[in-house]
Amino acid sequence: MQANPDGVNYKKSSPTYQAKVITQQPGTSQPPATQQGFNCIEAFAHLEKIQIHQIKEFPSFAEKFKTANRYILSNENNEPCFYAFEESSCCQRTCCGRQRGFVMHILDNFRKEEVLKITRNFQCCGACCCSCCTCCQQECTVSSKSTGLLGTIRKKFGFISSNFEVLDANGQVVLEIEGPNCCLQMGCGDKEYSIRAPNTDQVIGTIHKKWEGWYQEAFTKTDTFSINFPKDLDSKLKGALLGATFLIMNYGFR
Repeated sequence: MQANPDGVNYKKSSPTYQAKVITQQPGTSQPPATQQGFNCIEAFAHLEKIQIHQIKEFPSFAEKFKTANRYILSNENNEPCFYAFEESSCCQRTCCGRQRGFVMHILDNFRKEEVLKITRNFQCCGACCCSCCTCCQQECTVSSKSTGLLGTIRKKFGFISSNFEVLDANGQVVLEIEGPNCCLQMGCGDKEYSIRAPNTDQVIGTIHKKWEGWYQEAFTKTDTFSINFPKDLDSKLKGALLGATFLIMNYGFR
């Protein structure tokens, strides 16, 4: 105790502090989905463009051995967001070409977890004129661990057309993709596929194949594709459109 000149006694008291446990290092952020369990399909929620860049293989090596394809997927700012790799047999890659079956695994670049799986079964024939037969119809399925089947992409019947339809998990057509016919598809220059709502002329997005030049197209197995869609499009449809792009890439440009 210490008395002051006014005759009032003051008692010194120390404030009580409660230690706060630090659960996260300063300067780092963690997505909410990580805390509550990773919902794979939500990785597409903020995207409005996906660019697909095939990882280059040396021509001399690629000619002797048909290696499985690998891709880097980036957003509209050219920031890598996904990594994709093909799972297929060496025999089918070498002997069957674009008719081969494969599973394309799409991994999230941040968590290194699989967000999508694109499955395409072997088809005994794959030319445009053969797609009018059920046994030759080109299709693939898209699924994720968190939501199961997202949809099926199927080439529409036609002699020289390159049109596809996107079906949801219930088998209902939710989107249509209209591309150049097979003759124009083989020519030089960029190729574009229009994404439309069913039975309308309303274009909601595009799938674009960039022409890489004579040498790249003839002697290297590298492709560059991009998908544009509305930012508020259902994430499941974005995932299905990514599957459609890989089907088009392996069916029409191999």
